Amino acid sequence: MTNEKITGIIVGYARGPNTQYPQFVLVRLNVSKNTKIDNYIGRKLVVVNKHGNRYVGKIVRKHSRKHPIVRAKFKPNIPGQLIGSTVIVE
Repeated sequence: MTNEKITGIIVGYARGPNTQYPQFVLVRLNVSKNTKIDNYIGRKLVVVNKHGNRYVGKIVRKHSRKHPIVRAKFKPNIPGQLIGSTVIVE
């Protein structure tokens, strides 16, 4: 893997038919189609809001077979205002 910064966009919380799971966040990575998403499992994600609060999470599994979407776990949970914001993969 190269040392270039890979970014992504927070798509939303993981959801079931009746339940929302705010500890799990879906993130769409900005990578090419040929990239294996399995290589990113276990990597850190960092997102900073407009007040300077820094949230650190970890990619725990892939979410989609076709699209570069992964499931990440943040502790503490990210607020809903950060949905749609950019994350950096470290």
